[in-house]
Amino acid sequence: MGWRNMVGNRWVEIDADAIRYNYQQIKNLVGENVQILAVVKADAYGLGAVESARVLEECGAAMLAVTTVDEGIELRQGGISAPILLLSPFFPEEAGLLIQYELTPAVSFLDQVRALAEAGASNFKIHLKIETGMGRTGLHPSEVSPFLQELQQYPGIEVEGVFTHFAQAGQGDSFTRKQFAIFQQVVEEIKDYGIKLSFIHACNSAATLDLPEMHCNMVRIGTLLFGQCPHHTKNKVELRNPWQVKARIIHVKNVEPGTSVGYGREFIARKKTRLAVIPMGWADGLTVMPAIRPKNFLDLCKMVVKLILEYLGKGRQTTVLIGGQKYPLVGRLGMQLSTAEVDQTVKVGDEAQLSLRRLSANPRLPRVYFKDGQAYAIRMAGRIEELRVKS
Repeated sequence: MGWRNMVGNRWVEIDADAIRYNYQQIKNLVGENVQILAVVKADAYGLGAVESARVLEECGAAMLAVTTVDEGIELRQGGISAPILLLSPFFPEEAGLLIQYELTPAVSFLDQVRALAEAGASNFKIHLKIETGMGRTGLHPSEVSPFLQELQQYPGIEVEGVFTHFAQAGQGDSFTRKQFAIFQQVVEEIKDYGIKLSFIHACNSAATLDLPEMHCNMVRIGTLLFGQCPHHTKNKVELRNPWQVKARIIHVKNVEPGTSVGYGREFIARKKTRLAVIPMGWADGLTVMPAIRPKNFLDLCKMVVKLILEYLGKGRQTTVLIGGQKYPLVGRLGMQLSTAEVDQTVKVGDEAQLSLRRLSANPRLPRVYFKDGQAYAIRMAGRIEELRVKS
C-alpha cells in the first residue's frame, strides 16, 4: 500500500533534508566552538517532535529542548537518547519522572532541588534559569548566591549549565545589552563557587543572528531550524522550507449564476462558475491566526484599515495552489471543508497546496517525512509508534 492511500485526503509533508540543511547553515554561522541546543517544543513547532528530534540528533545537536515533562517523555519513548533540557519549571511531584526519563530540568527555585534529592537524584544534572528581564521564570540575581550555598547540601545534584532569556531578542537595544551584562555577572558568580559550567546560553534564534557577541558556548535554536527567520532581525541566513500542507480535491462542479456557497450565503456566483471542494477547514488550522494586540496607535490604525478592506471584499484573499495555479477560496470557511473557485482544468483527485500556520495546524493531520525525495515515515494521529513505509 502506497503512503498516499494511508494518509487519506489531507496531510503535511516534512522535508527532513531541509531541516538538516538549516542546521548546517546555523552551524556554519556559529562555528565549531558554539554548541547548538535544538528546540523541539510544541511538537517541534508543528512538524512532529519525535522525528524532528531524531533528525537533529543525527545532525549533532548537543542538546534538545522542550517545555513540558510530557514533551520530554514523548521523545524518550520515541527512542531519542540525546540530552533533553526542560525549559519551564516542573512541579515537585514530577521529580521522579525527570530522573526516570533522564530529563535535565531548568531550575528556578530551591524546592525543585529538594524534590529531586528526595526522589533519589544521584549524579543528576541541572541548568539554572536566571531572570534578567523577561519577567517570567528564573532565579533573580540576588537569589543566586543563597541558592548555591544551599545547593552544597545536595552532592547528588550538579549544575551543568546556566541560561537566561532575552525579552527583545535580536533587536540589540540597550535593554538586551543590560540583560546580557547582568547574566555575565551571574555566570562569574557561579564560577566563583568552583562550579564548572559545561553550557552557557542566552541567545535564541533571533539573537543568534544579530548578536554574535552573545553566543557564549551554546545557542538555543528553534524557528530557524524549521525554515523561518524571525521578524525584525537585521541579519539573515539562507534557509529551506521543510513544511508543505496538501489535500486532494474531493468534489468538483459547475454552477449557474446565483448559486451560493457555504454558511450564510456569503459568496454568490455572478456568472457560471466551477467550484472545487477541499477537505480542510478551520478545525485543521486553515486561516486560523493568533490574536494580536496593537502596540501603538499606528498599529491600531493599520488593523482597522485591514478590517475595513476585508469587509469590502478588497483585503488579502486566501488562495490555494493547484497544478501551479493560484485559486481563491470562496464562501465562509467550514470546519473541515472549504471551497475554491477554479477553472476547467481542475478535477477530482488533484492535489491542492494550502497555507497553514504550523502551530495552528491540527495535530491529527498526518505528517509524512521525506528524505532524498522519498517518503520514509508517517506519523498518524493515535499511533504510539511512527509507521515506517516505502514510497
